[in-house]
Amino acid sequence: MPRRITKSAFTIAALLLSVVGAPAQQPKRTAKARTAPALKIIQDSLHQSEYEYFVKGTVYNPHDKAVKNVVIKYYVWKKLMSAADSKRNQEDAEAAKASVKAQTAAVDEQVATLKATPTADTAAEVEKDRQIVALRKKILEVMATAPKPSQTGGLVTANLKYIPPKQSVEFTATGCCADVMTPDMPEPLSAEITAEWDQ
Repeated sequence: MPRRITKSAFTIAALLLSVVGAPAQQPKRTAKARTAPALKIIQDSLHQSEYEYFVKGTVYNPHDKAVKNVVIKYYVWKKLMSAADSKRNQEDAEAAKASVKAQTAAVDEQVATLKATPTADTAAEVEKDRQIVALRKKILEVMATAPKPSQTGGLVTANLKYIPPKQSVEFTATGCCADVMTPDMPEPLSAEITAEWDQ
């Protein structure tokens, strides 16, 4: 009889140890592994070319570990619309801009072909000029249908492959949609930054 109790007690003790010990064997998750690196813009300024705005600046990595795939975004005209609308429309705006560029290039090619084609008489020359004018008008119509910067938020972006620990890197953020709409410069900007830890 005592042997049975001892055997049962041993079995129960072994079961308790396996149940109590199980959670301790799970790997611990650290907050650092789940958190994206936070970087600091230590200087930035808005500049204007003939038709578009761009941002020049310096970003600093304050961590002891390097970061990679850094994307810095500025929405130049963000105050004219909500951030959600701006982000939603940005992809459509970039696709539309690419389409306008392709259509414009195709029309330019047709114009160049017409100009290079010799004409036999004055009537043919007049007809050729009429076709060129019609094609150029088509370019203006295509450009008029492109999204306006106020619809896209005026996104400009800088992409940096790598920033070493405790170092800063200069960047220039440019884009397709930060057109100059008024003679006044937009108000001060704030950057949106995404990055990954360099493993």
